[in-house]
Amino acid sequence: MSGPKGGAPLGSANASKEFKLAIRRALAHRAAEMGEGMTARDALDTLAKKLVTLAEMGEAWAMKEIADRLDGKPSQQVQLTGGEDDDGNPLAVPPIQITFVNGTDPNTTA
Repeated sequence: MSGPKGGAPLGSANASKEFKLAIRRALAHRAAEMGEGMTARDALDTLAKKLVTLAEMGEAWAMKEIADRLDGKPSQQVQLTGGEDDDGNPLAVPPIQITFVNGTDPNTTA
């Protein structure tokens, strides 16, 4: 599945790089609007201060964003179902056998 213009697949690392570049350009543009000598980092610091202020005002999404940025997003838990027999016992997984084959003679194992 490719993106809207037939480029990289949707959700690919390329798409996130494009978004990151767009954000960097917007920050640089905002820094220029803020005044001479201001940098993209200054504009980003301003946004971070606003985020902290919103969290202090009780905005749950802002609190979550700060926690995710500082602690990392929690791992998604996956619950598997259907791995039981008719009596409710877990299904046994057959052992995996690895066989190394000699590259010159496929009938010979190492």
